[in-house]
Amino acid sequence: MEGEGDFGQGGEGMMGGVPYGRPMAMNMQEDISDGLTLDSLTFRLGPFFMAFPPGMAAEVTLQGIWFSHGKRSWSRIRNASTRCFQRSEAPVPIAEIELARARHHLQRLYHALHLAGLEALSLSSLRLAHGLSTSSTLDGLRRRLVRSGFFHLAAVGGGVLNTEQARQFGGPAARAAGLADDLRSHDAGYRRLGFSPYARTEEESRPVGSKSWTKSNNP
Repeated sequence: MEGEGDFGQGGEGMMGGVPYGRPMAMNMQEDISDGLTLDSLTFRLGPFFMAFPPGMAAEVTLQGIWFSHGKRSWSRIRNASTRCFQRSEAPVPIAEIELARARHHLQRLYHALHLAGLEALSLSSLRLAHGLSTSSTLDGLRRRLVRSGFFHLAAVGGGVLNTEQARQFGGPAARAAGLADDLRSHDAGYRRLGFSPYARTEEESRPVGSKSWTKSNNP
């Protein structure tokens, strides 16, 4: 049927054919978006994607604007013999580590605010991340976040992690679930500073939808 149809697409009208070597969108099966069967696009994110933990990768398949399926994997990216990781063996001031940690949280917040449509707030978070220092304060950003309703928005329709899932995720997810597990507790430098991990308690949080959010901004 090559060359047939109004535009040489190989079919009659708007149906059939493979124009430009790609099949046309057809309503051959049920689709949750618009009833069309669209081409799928598969790509890989990670293991250096900023929004993922180091080493995490995901093979994602999209169909149109919809997420079809994905598969998570982990890579051992750290190799002490690799030049780009040699600095990780050198001593680093704790203040520098904590600034990097706070900067990472602000960058993640930027992405979340951007997805929520709070563009001005997202840019404020990104500017704070880029200019962060030991004298920086986040009180203004926190007040704007509360006024915007972002904490309520982030909790709507979300799932709840059980204790074992929170333990596997670790980090802020574990501490928000009341698990005081923190690798900094095992570091001699942090112990000399009297560091103790913060973990959420029932009195310091309140339910919002199917989740709860903590009053503390301790990472």
